Amino acid sequence: MTGSEQQSSQVRTRRQPIGAAMRRATVTLWLSVKKFWRRWKAGPSAQAPAAARPPGMSAVDAAALLFGLATIVLVALLFDEIVVRAMRKISPEWRGFFVFVTGFGKSGYLFAFFIVAACIAVLAAQAAPDTRTRAAMEVLGARASYIFVVLLVSGIASQVLKRIGRGRPRWLDDGGAFQFNPLSLKSSWASMPSGHTITAFAFVVAIGYFLPRWRAPLLVCALLIGVSRVAVGAHYPADVVAGACIGIVSAVWLRRLFGQRGIAFRIAANGILVRGQGLVGPGLRRMICKGTGPAYGSMTSERDGR
Repeated sequence: MTGSEQQSSQVRTRRQPIGAAMRRATVTLWLSVKKFWRRWKAGPSAQAPAAARPPGMSAVDAAALLFGLATIVLVALLFDEIVVRAMRKISPEWRGFFVFVTGFGKSGYLFAFFIVAACIAVLAAQAAPDTRTRAAMEVLGARASYIFVVLLVSGIASQVLKRIGRGRPRWLDDGGAFQFNPLSLKSSWASMPSGHTITAFAFVVAIGYFLPRWRAPLLVCALLIGVSRVAVGAHYPADVVAGACIGIVSAVWLRRLFGQRGIAFRIAANGILVRGQGLVGPGLRRMICKGTGPAYGSMTSERDGR
């Protein structure tokens, strides 16, 4: 066998384990998706309290919906034109700051991150060194899936509702703040609701269920993103309020649906609770330290008194 033939044989030999590993990973992810879909189609768990599985909209839901709609209308009538005209006078430095902030409201990088996170968690669960770590990775995958679905559903709602066709603030001087071109596909007639604000508030509320300590600072960030949309001239204040309401409703509504199916949340007599509290952090640490070899094993043995 010549040198080139030996080299080609070695390359093929190295590629075979990689190809097999990719096939196994693909099958694992596909089976995980099928399992999730079967669980979702099965509907509310039989163990869920009947009060947690209402057939339709409750009185509280209806009141919250009416309050949100009334707030949007009130803000539109009282503040839209005044605030937009005031924002046109801000300094270039502040405008540059808000242009920077508004970029964080884009949903693309969040979609990518949580898809990757869910896939990694599924694969990590298969490679987990023990049952508890595997359970932690499954919980992490369920949480990532919940946040992804929240972003997806709220994003679809954004695109559908933008067909209301409200003109953006650029048309303010031509015909006022209440110009509409229903069903238009042009961006200049897609002012309501603010998609960036929907993404920001949907993400903050969704991840806040799992990281309650981060809820307040993340909420400040979401508010800044909403303000930035008005400051850069892309939206009216009412568009931002509408976006915040849609983002919040999406996260809250999907938490109920996921809880009814026992995915990421669980229904209890005292409300909807997060599943796997206290599992994910230690599980991630065990997965990270799994490959550190005997040194880590001896340290944990000494620490645990074994």
